[in-house]
Amino acid sequence: MPDIAMCKGTGCQLKENCYRAMATPSYYQSYFTTPPNIGGECEYYWPLKNEDERKKHTENGDQETNA
Repeated sequence: MPDIAMCKGTGCQLKENCYRAMATPSYYQSYFTTPPNIGGECEYYWPLKNEDERKKHTENGDQETNA
C-alpha cells in the first residue's frame, strides 16, 4: 500500500517505468488530478528500481488498474 500521490499516467511516456503509475493502489489512494508530465519530463517521476520490479507490477495487473 503506497503512501504517496499516485499518477494514472494518461498520455505519459514514462508511465511504464514509474512507480507512481505502476504501484498497487490502496483502498483510499490519492492521485494527481492531472498527470504532472510536461513535455516528456516529470519532476515527480519515480523510476522503478529494475526490470524485475516492473515485471512484478505488470504481472499483478497493476498496469490495467492505473490506466
